[in-house]
Amino acid sequence: WLLTGILLFGACESTHQTGTGEWVAEVNHRKIYMNEWEQSLAKVSRYSTKDYSDIGARRDLINDLINKELLFQKALSEHLPENSLFLKDQIVQEYLRTKFTRTSEAPSEKEILEIFEKQKNDLEKVRASHILIKPKISGNEIEEKAAKEKAERILKELRAKGDTADFSSFVNKYSQDEGTVKRGGDLMFFKRSDMVTPFSDAAFALKEVGDISDVVKTQYGYHIIKLTGDQRGIERLRPQIEHYIMNTRQKEKVDRLLQDLRAAAKIEIKEEVLLPKVKPETKEAN
Repeated sequence: WLLTGILLFGACESTHQTGTGEWVAEVNHRKIYMNEWEQSLAKVSRYSTKDYSDIGARRDLINDLINKELLFQKALSEHLPENSLFLKDQIVQEYLRTKFTRTSEAPSEKEILEIFEKQKNDLEKVRASHILIKPKISGNEIEEKAAKEKAERILKELRAKGDTADFSSFVNKYSQDEGTVKRGGDLMFFKRSDMVTPFSDAAFALKEVGDISDVVKTQYGYHIIKLTGDQRGIERLRPQIEHYIMNTRQKEKVDRLLQDLRAAAKIEIKEEVLLPKVKPETKEAN
């Protein structure tokens, strides 16, 4: 969704009714109160990797709350009903859906092709399982040869069984990759840059799900790779690319709107809120 920071990390479970007590920021004479700040801070501290004892991270969060308030005020100015039973988040979400999502045009074929070509290496993924045979002494000519010959014998046996071959049983019997052997050698989906080059080249050279590679040498040993999933080609990736283009367009529109709203707004932040609270030291009993 467009505003993950504003609507998830900045989410507050209270309604938007006017609060009381200490406030942390004021936007066009409407206050953001401490309880909304504290609820948001608690939520992001659970789900985000940011360190919210850092002033920069706390400033980002308070700016998210300000952005949400600006959009809330904009929604009300365009006659979206102010219903005290709704969360502020719900009003902002509905405003964004009405203003941007529902009015967005579908991406053109040219746009889709351009994104596909530019981001092909990041978008395309395959899924594979593998059998790994390691030389007993890496770099030792005799041991390397023995490991390669063993891998080639396994491959020959696999191919002799044809369509009846159970790759996972070969993994359980032979593979020396402890990280994948318990799941049948499954490496899940990966893009080219996720694996070492010889392995990626071999995996991406496989054309059809079920195809098995020749023996492939990497720094880890000798691999036999089976293609088990395919997310390549523009037709497979079209929905993902369309979604990306629509989200990018919508984000750009929201960013421009927020820039305009901020330029016209009167905003005050209590800077002391950005400083993390320091717990008082407790004296140890003698």
